[in-house]
Amino acid sequence: MDWDQGAVTSLAGGGQPGAPGTGGASTVTSSYDLTRRCVSFLRGFREENTFVYRAQLTSHLRRSHLVLEVELRDLTSYDAELGDMFLSKPAQMLPLLEAAAAQVAKQQQQSLPIQIVLKSAAMESLRLRDVHASQVNRLVKVPGIVISSSKVRAKCMSISVQCKNCGHVKNLPCPSAFQGVAVPRNCDRRAQNDAEGSMGVLQQDCPKDSYVIVPDKCSYVDQQTLKLQESPEVVPTGEMPRHLLLYLVDKASPGTRVSILGISSVFNAKKQVGAVAIRTPYLRVVGIEVPSSLLASLLMHDDIQQIDEEGAGRAKVVFTPREEEIFADMARDPNLYEKLSASIAPSIYGDYTVNIKKAIACLLIGGSRKRLPDGMIVR
Repeated sequence: MDWDQGAVTSLAGGGQPGAPGTGGASTVTSSYDLTRRCVSFLRGFREENTFVYRAQLTSHLRRSHLVLEVELRDLTSYDAELGDMFLSKPAQMLPLLEAAAAQVAKQQQQSLPIQIVLKSAAMESLRLRDVHASQVNRLVKVPGIVISSSKVRAKCMSISVQCKNCGHVKNLPCPSAFQGVAVPRNCDRRAQNDAEGSMGVLQQDCPKDSYVIVPDKCSYVDQQTLKLQESPEVVPTGEMPRHLLLYLVDKASPGTRVSILGISSVFNAKKQVGAVAIRTPYLRVVGIEVPSSLLASLLMHDDIQQIDEEGAGRAKVVFTPREEEIFADMARDPNLYEKLSASIAPSIYGDYTVNIKKAIACLLIGGSRKRLPDGMIVR
């Protein structure tokens, strides 16, 4: 007698190898399944006896802080396939994770939208000049300095339009950061009635351009554009530092050293004749770090204690006693002036450059010694 005689056996995906549910590699995964796996991660991931993200979400909801910080390393350790999909398809996966967070919040009697902020301490950083077309629509981590920021403006995410003639209402999504949406010129009421089978409801078609925007029924978010520039330490000699646009709101001020985790994207800045395929790159920021040890990582210092935070990501080097002794020995060197001038642009040499280099050294580090009435010595 067969073990399954008289029973009904169901194979998900039609029983094909590699289909979801058959034990093979999943080739096509539905949004519902991905959202369910994200919910399982948020509810089930724990460290020792603590459910990390469930506790974080509860704490943030209690303080009306509708943000959930997710570490990609935790996501990969819980579900490796899900973590890989976040690296390769972040624009598609991030809304699913936000929907999963909203479901978990709803289970806690809080029906509120949750914003996801991603973090990745183990992810390798890319130089700004290494972000190419192969990284478009992928998750990248880029360090740099914020050099400018625009004003915070309201960006419409969903536009509600209404026909002036028949009152038909239609919602138009506008998810793109730097682009708008085209308002339909023809009313869709007749096409909708034809699809629903209610023929003859309208006596005549609505005129063209009958849709008007209803501002009170549109949904908005804050939008701000920042400009990120390469750190001076990583710019090759003789080249200008490159910069990139950031899509972020009120998280960093100009002059701040940051490490950006974002989705590399492009947008059509201007309509140029003969440049149809030219797009401007930008980063849609999904995570930002302002570490005090960022400068140490760029300079490849082993001792992170030498970096002291000076507010908002600005850093200063704290010299060790050994380095101070070296500086004192240099100050006592009678040939220091010649050594400093000779170290300026050593590839440019000749008798005519000696005095020029000495003048440049004086401009860089020279000064007059002055003793103040209180005994302080300044230069």
